[in-house]
Amino acid sequence: MSIPFPRSTLALRADSSRRGVLGVATTAAVLGVWGACFVFARVNLYEVSERARVEVREAAHPVQTPLDGEVIAVHIALGQQVQQGDVLVELDARALRRELAQAEVRRAGVEAQIAAVRAQIEAQERNRREQQGVAQARLGEAIARRREAESGALYAEGEASRAVRLSQEGLLSASDAARADSEGKIRRGALEASRFSLLRTEAEQRAKETELGVELLKQRRDLVLLEAQAAEVRAVIEKLSDQIDDHRIVAPISGQVGEISGFQVGSFLHRGDKITSLVPGGVLRIVAEYAPAHAAGRVAPGQAGRLRLDGFPWTQYGSVPVVVKSVGSELRDGLVRVELGVQTGHDTPVLLQHGLPGKVEVEVEKISLAALVLRTVGEKLQGSSAASRP
Repeated sequence: MSIPFPRSTLALRADSSRRGVLGVATTAAVLGVWGACFVFARVNLYEVSERARVEVREAAHPVQTPLDGEVIAVHIALGQQVQQGDVLVELDARALRRELAQAEVRRAGVEAQIAAVRAQIEAQERNRREQQGVAQARLGEAIARRREAESGALYAEGEASRAVRLSQEGLLSASDAARADSEGKIRRGALEASRFSLLRTEAEQRAKETELGVELLKQRRDLVLLEAQAAEVRAVIEKLSDQIDDHRIVAPISGQVGEISGFQVGSFLHRGDKITSLVPGGVLRIVAEYAPAHAAGRVAPGQAGRLRLDGFPWTQYGSVPVVVKSVGSELRDGLVRVELGVQTGHDTPVLLQHGLPGKVEVEVEKISLAALVLRTVGEKLQGSSAASRP
């Protein structure tokens, strides 16, 4: 049977053949492009840590109570900025203050006694100097009388000798000679008396000097004992003052109050109890913790990454660009510690503060899709092989 319209039929067959060839060519082109991308295109691989937080470079400083005591005043609030030396908490020190007041009274009494003894010593030394002046005057007077007696005795002896000679020559009566001899004896007796008077004056001066010296030694000994008591009392006062200061718990550093333990006025704290934690100011850093298999040999300083903060959806707030600063070489609780810093020249979508938690993604390498598929298949096979081992 003849086919009507033979030319139309041939045209349709030719057009169908061309569409088939075009479809095959298109499919081949797509497969070629995809294959090229699969082999040559690079994708970024990230190591992710779900345990990351913002910290200051200096660790938070815990503050503990140094002794047992009842809380009588609290001077801090959460988030408050404090300076080094500010009083944070006061513990009850009333018993110590009573002891301190008694010690102050004792110190005042001892210091008054010391002042009195020092005044006595000064008066005694003045009296000693005055007595020395009087003794020197008496001694000088005794020496002058002795010299006078010596002169008189020498003169009398000379007159007696001359009278004896004149009496022997008949030029002087015996009575006059006897009178001259008697006068000489009187002068010699006066000389001896002056000598004894000088010796007595010197002895009295030495005795008086010794008596005054002994009295001064006693007073100085009393002064030494009182000064020792005063030093002891001052040591007690210093010790009590230090103990009272220990009842005022002060900030060891400047920073922000990061946390406060559950206590209030009237609570009893035991030695070593943590009362607060101070967060020092300074440059912020991001700390992330990785499993060793994901970090060791893969995460290295200089690698870029991003921080996505919990509570701030990244679709709205974006992420914080970070860079790896250091990677720990020792495990802590079975994890590797990685420290990162915010990349300079980038604005952070959120004001970073100490303690903000989040997730860190660090770009560790760029590989092709083919290599990624092969690696994934290899990991699956390795895992299956390990699971099938007895």
